[in-house]
Amino acid sequence: MKVSSSRLIPVKGISPGALMVEALSSLINRISLKNFCSPRFFIDYVVNPEAGFGAARNSLFSKDGLSVLNSYRNHAKKYGEALSRLTGMKGLEQHTMMPFRGLFDSMGKGVIRQEKHWCPECYLDAIRQSTPVYDPLVFSLMEVKSCPVHQLRLVSKCPDCGATQQALPSSRRVGWCTQCGGFLGYMGGEAREVTSREQYFYDLFECRHQLLEIDVSQEFKDGVMMVVNRSGCGAVTKLTEAVCFSDRTISQ
Repeated sequence: MKVSSSRLIPVKGISPGALMVEALSSLINRISLKNFCSPRFFIDYVVNPEAGFGAARNSLFSKDGLSVLNSYRNHAKKYGEALSRLTGMKGLEQHTMMPFRGLFDSMGKGVIRQEKHWCPECYLDAIRQSTPVYDPLVFSLMEVKSCPVHQLRLVSKCPDCGATQQALPSSRRVGWCTQCGGFLGYMGGEAREVTSREQYFYDLFECRHQLLEIDVSQEFKDGVMMVVNRSGCGAVTKLTEAVCFSDRTISQ
């Protein structure tokens, strides 16, 4: 079964500023429920046929969903394009890490986490404000451990049953436990200030829309050579030794 193009009810992607834009995994969850489908059915019988994929593996829901849907790899690109054709929605690449394609490790290692994390007060605020509960794309990054809005440590387990959450909920809405069904938002999370390393990623993330307008790979190569020249290293190999990177890291 294949749904005809542009026959699905679209939803508006959430973007309360560049930093907290909604992740594609979260957007797929909301689109599926808007069209009266479970996310599992929606992926298997609507999106995957349009994207040219077969039935989704269980790992897409259990652990691989964030790295497949929210990253800058080919699957994320195809899922975004398929959703665009099905709903008429534009600009879906901004809900993924596609703007960073060519800048990070081509296999996505060390960038996107497997286990879903969230800020409990972000979920609670959405309910209080009668807005959709959603997952920000930035929380998919392995280096991000704090919520920049509430200065709280991100969590990964249900406060009621202690279960870790599916990367992509197969049947429930974002914000509710995939095991017991309890709400995942609450007050009183663990305070944690944003580190300088995290702030670097936040700043980089907020500029991602500008990366769509340039050749990221070439800009990075030019930047490496500028550092080589200004540092007096004279060659990339000496630069890698100075910053304790491998030759492969710089070449990728």
